[in-house]
Amino acid sequence: MKNLILSIIVLLFTTSSCTPLPHEVQTNRLENQRFIDIVGAISKIVNQLISTVEKKLNDLVNQVAGSIINGIEKIESAVTEAVTDFILQIANVQEEINALVDDTLKPCLGGLEDEIKKIQNATYTTIEACYENGKAELNSIEGFIANYNEINSDEFEKIRSTIGECISEPNFGDKINCAVKASQTIRDGIQKLAENIDNTARGIFDKISNSINGTYLCITKEIDDGQGKLDGIIQGVVECLENEPTTTEELSTSTTTTTTDA
Repeated sequence: MKNLILSIIVLLFTTSSCTPLPHEVQTNRLENQRFIDIVGAISKIVNQLISTVEKKLNDLVNQVAGSIINGIEKIESAVTEAVTDFILQIANVQEEINALVDDTLKPCLGGLEDEIKKIQNATYTTIEACYENGKAELNSIEGFIANYNEINSDEFEKIRSTIGECISEPNFGDKINCAVKASQTIRDGIQKLAENIDNTARGIFDKISNSINGTYLCITKEIDDGQGKLDGIIQGVVECLENEPTTTEELSTSTTTTTTDA
């Protein structure tokens, strides 16, 4: 890319010297044709440079698409794993409660089944929201890169047409000067596009990573919150049991006291 201007200048002088025209036959038509030939040669160089940048952009689009698909699969897997683990946690809580309570202490279980179900449904709902939000973020990144690709494609076409615009200059010398100046614009434009694509790539992959990690954190937090609520239920059962008579003697004493009071 750094040698673009030098290559264009060489083409200009080479083309001019290879096809010298007698002074008396130098017409605008012939000058235009000579310039068109020069533009064709320059365009080959420009197209080669643009093709390299276009490939960089296409590679980025494909990599982003692959990363997004992989990201969605990862958060789907995280949701499945989290729900499976939480189901096991609920089962463990129910087993732990059953191990603590016998038939004589069933009052300590009053309403617990509904409470556990409520925690379960709330946890699943929030985990689903974590997944949907993460998926939406990833899809928005895919939409951004598609729009970014379209914008850059337009920029490539503008760069390609820059040299051709010089043909409207009034004489051959002005056309040549225009082409030399345009070569600087082309070089800067291509270099700027390449740098922008590199910077955009870093930013996009950071966003994809942050979106996936954010979804993981959202799911983990909800599972932790659900586990905390389940632990609270167990603690409530334990406290209830501590306040309930647990032996036949205690039950008899409790009954006698109640009868006396009556």
